[in-house]
Amino acid sequence: TPNEYEKDAKIDLYVEKINSHSYQMPYPYSYKNLFCQSSKSSADREDYEGNLGQKLTADKPQKTPYEIFMLYPQRDKYLCTKKYSKKEISELQWLIKNKYGIFWMV
Repeated sequence: TPNEYEKDAKIDLYVEKINSHSYQMPYPYSYKNLFCQSSKSSADREDYEGNLGQKLTADKPQKTPYEIFMLYPQRDKYLCTKKYSKKEISELQWLIKNKYGIFWMV
């Protein structure tokens, strides 16, 4: 069912997986820690309860550290700074070349 949000209401943004239309193998968002992660430990993290389909397929959406608010324009806010090794850059390039994208949910 759709959610309704009031102006300035905080909207939780969840991420589930990195997937590709070209490859059948999805990866978890936390794959090799290539992306900004929540500072909370996995035990303290608020995970999305999910729907029946997600429970049956063992998909586990997790709350992201991004902060977004309804009808509140915001630009250029840094979430984290990360230095990548040559190997990590190569892995990111492989994901991009093979058309992987991130599956987001609100």
